[in-house]
Amino acid sequence: LDALQAMNRQLRQRNNGKPSELDSVIESFELAFRMQNVLPSVMDLSSESAATKRLYGMEQAVSRDFGLQCLLARRLAESDVRFIQLTNDGWDHHGGLAKGLPNRCASIDKPIAGLLTDLRQRGLLEDTLIVWGGEFGRSPESGNRDGRDHNPNGFTMFLAGAGVKHGFRYGATDE
Repeated sequence: LDALQAMNRQLRQRNNGKPSELDSVIESFELAFRMQNVLPSVMDLSSESAATKRLYGMEQAVSRDFGLQCLLARRLAESDVRFIQLTNDGWDHHGGLAKGLPNRCASIDKPIAGLLTDLRQRGLLEDTLIVWGGEFGRSPESGNRDGRDHNPNGFTMFLAGAGVKHGFRYGATDE
């Protein structure tokens, strides 16, 4: 790395010290190095207490996977990662709604509540914006008696943290 930096400095001198594409490349390489250097400690959950893991629902099979994502998101936020995306698939209930929806909700309810609670307790919710959303709104009916169709005219999302006004609703769908 030192040899590479020396070569980069020489190239910059030959370029009369003017900013160039090289500077952007150097910055991206340095960022990648910092990320690789920090990531192992962020991913090491051995310092997390059993109570914290319970807060995220990691003791329950139904919420363990998403709880892990939420806990890692908190650890990434603590490490000043600016954008973090979590994914939870399996919400396209065109059929099997009565059984599938309660299971999907159980997989995320405790982890997201844990994330919001933990961020608040650590003072991170003040400057962290949580944006929660899905691909489409849902209609209350379906061609299948036990499902819901897409509704492109209504989306349900929530925002939390970063000074977002509590309890605010915007818009409505028809009955």
